[in-house]
Amino acid sequence: MELARESTRSHAPVVLMAAVLSAPVLAFPDTGVWHGMRPFLIQAVAFGSLALMLARLSWSVEGLRSFLTTGPNLALILFIGWSSLSFAVMTPVEGRGRAIALAELMRLAAGAAIYFAVVYRSNSRDHLKLAALLLLVGGVLASAAGMLSAGMSKSDGATGAYGNRQLLAAFLVLLLPVAIVFAQTGEKFIRPLFATTAALRCLLATVATVMLAATLLLTNNRSSWLGSIVGLLVITALLLRTRKRREERKLHWIASPLVALACLVLFLVLLGTESGVVERARTFTAPTQIGSFQQRLQLWSICKEMIRERPLMGFGVGSFPMKAGDYSEALATRKDEQTVAASDADTIGVPSAPQVEQVGASLSSLPHNEYLQLAAEQGLVGLALHLGVLVGFFYRGIRVLPQVAKISRTRKLMLIAAMGAIAAQCVDAIGNPAWRFGDVSPLFWLMLGLGMAATRTSQECRAVNDEIGLRTLSLTWCDFTHLGRRGVFGVLALFLVTLSFVETKASLLESYVVVPIVVGTSAVAVIVIPKPAPSPTPSQIQTPSMTSEIIATSGPAFPAIFNMSNFSVEAFVQGGWPMVICYELESNSTATLTIGDGKHSFVIQLPSTQDQPGEVIRQIPTEFGPAPVVGVLSFNALKDGPEPREFARFFPCGLGLGPRAVGSMVIDRLEFGPRNINTKRKEEATYKFHASSDFSWVRADFRLVTKTRRGYRAQTVRSEDLKNGISRDAVIDQKWDGKNGQGKISPGPYQFQVRAWESDANWVFAARNQTVRVE
Repeated sequence: MELARESTRSHAPVVLMAAVLSAPVLAFPDTGVWHGMRPFLIQAVAFGSLALMLARLSWSVEGLRSFLTTGPNLALILFIGWSSLSFAVMTPVEGRGRAIALAELMRLAAGAAIYFAVVYRSNSRDHLKLAALLLLVGGVLASAAGMLSAGMSKSDGATGAYGNRQLLAAFLVLLLPVAIVFAQTGEKFIRPLFATTAALRCLLATVATVMLAATLLLTNNRSSWLGSIVGLLVITALLLRTRKRREERKLHWIASPLVALACLVLFLVLLGTESGVVERARTFTAPTQIGSFQQRLQLWSICKEMIRERPLMGFGVGSFPMKAGDYSEALATRKDEQTVAASDADTIGVPSAPQVEQVGASLSSLPHNEYLQLAAEQGLVGLALHLGVLVGFFYRGIRVLPQVAKISRTRKLMLIAAMGAIAAQCVDAIGNPAWRFGDVSPLFWLMLGLGMAATRTSQECRAVNDEIGLRTLSLTWCDFTHLGRRGVFGVLALFLVTLSFVETKASLLESYVVVPIVVGTSAVAVIVIPKPAPSPTPSQIQTPSMTSEIIATSGPAFPAIFNMSNFSVEAFVQGGWPMVICYELESNSTATLTIGDGKHSFVIQLPSTQDQPGEVIRQIPTEFGPAPVVGVLSFNALKDGPEPREFARFFPCGLGLGPRAVGSMVIDRLEFGPRNINTKRKEEATYKFHASSDFSWVRADFRLVTKTRRGYRAQTVRSEDLKNGISRDAVIDQKWDGKNGQGKISPGPYQFQVRAWESDANWVFAARNQTVRVE
């Protein structure tokens, strides 16, 4: 089943995003420990969301391979594994140092949980639209909190609920690209203000852009300013790369940024110069003369000394606060200088290990450079894995952006916004220590996950979700007969979150308020058990994701990977059209074909054929309209018996819609052989078929077929187009060398399928239930 259909039932991503975005607004009492209450709450929701997702997975080898080769997934898993190894091997047995290291490990683990929960639970367009709305609302609220704090104490600038300018600036620098990207659409200038949700979203994005930019200036954080500039350059380049060449939209494309800039200038004029923004900006001309920059250089020298001493594994995750004081004293002695003393958050000091042991770690205990601190704590291996996560993200994002831009505007905008935000964070992390805090860094993982979710097209989501066994979520009380691995994952999540509270000097507030909240949230992962979804009903019909232009040029769209007992095809439908269905279905089973266009639905019952070819001819109801529209045709074959029913053995031999595509099967006489071919001997397979109608476009697909415990799985590995189409009564006789689309050999059994379509929207596909094994 496609996970995108759970938009009204799957509340975990919404709760997770709300928890992350509320950090600059909610002011909790200070617990006096390293990371406070907000990170605990975010970690609780993150681990609970991940546990709900893990409880619904059923992996296969191919699904695991697809998962590991997607973007930064493999690098992230290796990074978390390396961090765990670093904690196990290098962390002291007891004391404040172990508590700090454990807090850092839990921060990284929660970040990975947020990433995976968002990528595999928020991949539909509805989810992404809701995510964009939440990000914009969160940006407005965070900016309002920052402005309010700046108005109360102009000397300290904008701090929000964090009470620190650097933390708020880091948070805002990720939200500003989102606001700019969704503001530049210009929807409010070409449509009535309240006509569409897109127009309202554009208006909200414009307001958010003004407020975020103004508040970011009020934080007086130079690294965040530089990061925002880089993020703006990235999103500008990506928007220009994917823009549509329409003359009437050029003025609208730049309207929102111009309005935002004008409002921003007016805001700063009204504010005056008391904020210190101008004076802070002047320091860019001579950064080496600034005291804070010189102190950063000394801290970076400490990192370099630590890296030089232990380049491979470092000193252990979260170890810098406990080790920096010793190296600071050594450097001061070597250079005949005084050791930099600890001071407030704006003056970077290096507390000694006894000081950290006594009062805990703070901003003064960090080197204000994420990359150098990673290398010092986890060695060059840990730094390389972290950079691998970033490289994997940008590589996939840039590679699939042109394809995503053609499929969905929402996905394109979210992907561009995410890449701009992550680019801004990469620059900001060079001089901002805020990314070490558990109530700031989750937004980085959230944006990383939303960017990757935007790259997963609807067909890919269906293919991967079918493969790994994601099923529709049903909230119910615990059924002990279905606990199994779900209970194990829930208990594991509960165990991980509980570990985050192992703090040697935790306050009573932390013990008696936060722990019950976290334990209760994690317990939901055990109590809430998903059930396999029953047969689809007309009210559950999917909304088409493909446009008519794509279907007209690419033909009926099958998932790249699908379960032959449960899959969907997107293609043209029209009221009054005849249709023919050819299939094979095992005994004691029932199959249904559900046709929907987002507004209407039509269900056709397909009786058992005793594993023999059978044919059913029907007519599309007239309410589908007199013109062709894109519809979703969903096949679902289940064995008879009580719920939950198992998938039945089902093979779709063919399907044709339209007057020219129906007359029994107009693509017939399929042949595919011999039974085996040896590619090392240059052997080839022959495929033949006959047409009873003219078609302008014809495509031959070769599908690798494997058997899983959920049925037969088909993956299209090669497609060949017939340049001149096919004419009536023509016979095609061609050869296939056994190679996939990349020119490589993928051993295994293959089936042959033909798709043919015409400009007037008539279309047909035919397949042969016979395999050729490629060796």
